[in-house]
Amino acid sequence: MPNASILLYILAGTAMLLALPVLIWQVGVAVIGQFSSRRGQTVCAVPGYRHRFAVVVCARHEEAVIGQLLDSLAAQEYPRELFEVFVIADNCTEDDTAGAARARGATVYERHDLQKVGKGFALRWAIDRIRTDYPGRFDAVCVFDADNLASPGFLARMNGALCAGADVAEGYRDTVNPEESWVSGCYAVYWMLLMRFFYRARQNLGMSCMVCGTGFAFKMGLLGPEGWNTRTVTEDCEFSIQQISAGRRIAFVEDALFYDEQPTGFMTSLHQRYRWVVGAAQATFFCMKDVRAGIRVRHKGAWDMLAFLLAAPAAMLLMLQGPILFLATSLRPRMAGSALWGMAGCLVISYAVAAFIALICVLLEKKSVRKLWKSILLFPLFMLPMGFMTIPALIRPQVGWRPIEHRRTASIDDVQKTP
Repeated sequence: MPNASILLYILAGTAMLLALPVLIWQVGVAVIGQFSSRRGQTVCAVPGYRHRFAVVVCARHEEAVIGQLLDSLAAQEYPRELFEVFVIADNCTEDDTAGAARARGATVYERHDLQKVGKGFALRWAIDRIRTDYPGRFDAVCVFDADNLASPGFLARMNGALCAGADVAEGYRDTVNPEESWVSGCYAVYWMLLMRFFYRARQNLGMSCMVCGTGFAFKMGLLGPEGWNTRTVTEDCEFSIQQISAGRRIAFVEDALFYDEQPTGFMTSLHQRYRWVVGAAQATFFCMKDVRAGIRVRHKGAWDMLAFLLAAPAAMLLMLQGPILFLATSLRPRMAGSALWGMAGCLVISYAVAAFIALICVLLEKKSVRKLWKSILLFPLFMLPMGFMTIPALIRPQVGWRPIEHRRTASIDDVQKTP
């Protein structure tokens, strides 16, 4: 069927041409950012002003871990009278998250709304409550997840970044439990990859990074009368796109270190990452208006956000290209065997490249290859599903919330003493 195979080749080529600009942009920024003349700089300053932080922790069924985070916040090297910790016990029907938080001295708001479920809704509700209950008291907000641990200098580094001109600041995300399983180790490698090739690269090039769900701070004045206003399941991406498209600066502060517990089971991991992909797909639909508005008024960061929004459709096109090429070649009788060998060769090369990138990340971030060797070798298998997830995510961008079991009992001192 020569005509059918030619049409399939044309289709595959078109898919590549459509995805190529996004691929070139993302890879180009990642690579060039490593060699920028501004390499190693972080946004910090000797602050002439100390922000008054409302530290907001959204927690659902987090009694097992909330105490360790609150202890790390109580140990901050920042004047205690300049920050207040608010724990949002969000639909906590299965444990006593609220009681555990109160026992550590946090101000607790209990929210019960099974119709509007998700961190974005909880943040909007919480910030509205804080602004009503404490009018004018706080001029900055810091957001954590309940399973985080904050290094002692975190708030001071956030304050320095905001004083130096950043509107939003994102800390460096490290992993509490990289050796617990190959899955948690792959998460650790994944965050190293993002920290170096997305966040640090953009920081080095003078661009904005994005917030990654937790460990970030922003000036309260960024929020209009409507407060926190996100609609997708990945509220962090949506918030970042809103701010960057409006011409505001999100700084990566890599010496503001915090730790995050990662899932250890593969199926739990798949569900969480599918939620991320669905959120990116939702952002493609919901946030394009913000990006277009930013481009119209010539905010340079809006172009980077356009590339981000197009990343999910580009990934879908790239994932479809392989099967289309395989089918096109298989339709030619003399080339059917070559199609199988070609597909096998591409898979082997792709696997080797992904594992090599994982190794490079671990080495560049000065982590132990010996402790993470299994996760480095299996990293391609960890990442592969995310490409295929883009197809159902773009077709039906909906997903439900599912709790992640937390078992970690380590404190910030335990984590920072680990070699």
